[in-house]
Amino acid sequence: MQLFSQLKALFARWWSDFTLQTRLMAGATLLVSLIMSGLTFWAVNTIQQDAQLNDTRFGRDLGLLLAANVAPLVETNDRAELARFSYRFYENTSNVRYMLYADQDGEIFLGFPTPSPRLKIP
Repeated sequence: MQLFSQLKALFARWWSDFTLQTRLMAGATLLVSLIMSGLTFWAVNTIQQDAQLNDTRFGRDLGLLLAANVAPLVETNDRAELARFSYRFYENTSNVRYMLYADQDGEIFLGFPTPSPRLKIP
């Protein structure tokens, strides 16, 4: 505690050596710096939240698009057409990193970029 008191006294002595104009300039600089840091943080945080929201929307829309096109193929068990459609979709969509299809037991029967050895893609 005594160290804190000594540091406080040292700072007070050092600060008293400056003129009023210098003190005001230091205070104004600190205030502007804090305001600009706060605005920058708010702007970056807002941009990040918007990007996350757009990613969520894109993922949901992409899932709905795939479900509408893939569900009939899965229902009819047309795995060859499923493989063709999925391969074309995977090759033409740069935002999709991988696609996996699993049966009801959880066994993966088709996947991209590594296709299943059981299905040949025409």
